[in-house]
Amino acid sequence: MPGLGFTNPTFTDVPNCRIRKGSLPSRAVLISPHENEHPASLPFQAALFRKLLSEGMQVEERKIDGNMRRGWALREKIAKNDLERKVHSIALLNKCTNLVLNLEDQLIRAREISSSLSGDSQTFVLEVHAMNCTGENGHFSETHLKRLAGTGFTVGNFFSDLLSLRQMLGEKELRGAISDLARMQGFSFAEAKKELAALIKELRPNKQAILEIEVPSLPVYLPEAHQMEKIYFSRRSFGSVAMKLVSTYEEYYCTVTREGIGFTEKDLSAASSLIVIPKPAKSSYQYAASPSSKLP
Repeated sequence: MPGLGFTNPTFTDVPNCRIRKGSLPSRAVLISPHENEHPASLPFQAALFRKLLSEGMQVEERKIDGNMRRGWALREKIAKNDLERKVHSIALLNKCTNLVLNLEDQLIRAREISSSLSGDSQTFVLEVHAMNCTGENGHFSETHLKRLAGTGFTVGNFFSDLLSLRQMLGEKELRGAISDLARMQGFSFAEAKKELAALIKELRPNKQAILEIEVPSLPVYLPEAHQMEKIYFSRRSFGSVAMKLVSTYEEYYCTVTREGIGFTEKDLSAASSLIVIPKPAKSSYQYAASPSSKLP
């Protein structure tokens, strides 16, 4: 059953996304790609699955586990090798850590989307994420997203994430440090870039059938008893808690889980309206241009 959630909210923080026009897909795949977001994303994904199924659509649910543990593992290796003391800039180390974890994350997600599509141009993939908001009717902070009209949800583009990653990976002066961290994480930086570039090329023809939806959520930070809490947070003498300087990826995905704040039947109907494959000639719904298939 949907939670109590929103009551006719009005949002003005970001523009509404355009109404999608086209044909219904022959199949839809719903994916929750980040384990720390599952408390918020999976209940909504399950409700949307049931709604689409009741409407006669062939639909499949998937989830990806492990993103928190991957971040924790790399941070523990950084600590074990005393890299924060050895490098001349903690900020630079965190930037490289962020790139390695993002590259690994994007590659895992791209593989899952490729597997979901299986070369079928009539399959639609919807990634279900959870974004932080300030309260039940709070606003999202990610202004590059589009608002799903009349709801607390926003919509994004998987390829826009790839474009951002491609721009960051273009910084040649970071490549040595990034390659070293990737080896510590158990993969080849060069091979991962090559595979991701091939997947981008494969997925680009289906870009209008791949979307992200962001479920509004509230953060729940790691409890004091958690083994990683002391690595990510410092406790001051007067009782306050502060997050240490870590990578952006770890801040978003490794220090916090996300709890849902509820949703309505109206939210489910709005989300189901996204699951349309636009006609190629008109392409009535677009976000930022997708990146080149060639990563630097």
